[in-house]
Amino acid sequence: MSKHTPGPWNNKDGLYITDIYTKDSVLVASAGSTLRVPSNINNAHEREANARLIAAAPEMYTAVKNLAECMKNEPDGFHPAWIEQINRILAKIDGKAP
Repeated sequence: MSKHTPGPWNNKDGLYITDIYTKDSVLVASAGSTLRVPSNINNAHEREANARLIAAAPEMYTAVKNLAECMKNEPDGFHPAWIEQINRILAKIDGKAP
């Protein structure tokens, strides 16, 4: 089982960094330039997209766990490669695979 900070998470935009917080305002992660200077690689749109993806992580984890349970209980409706992919993702999240 994953030991991540429980969700939901939300992002709050700053000038050069977008921070991701729990509902109790605990900082979970930051997306953006730690140098506090604009960067061509890490523009505002990319930074905001990364922050939204990170903020959605707890919900995605729950969805993937639920999907894995469905696949385990009713494997006939799923392609074997999908089952393998979901299991690899969960193993990575749970620290059991690189």
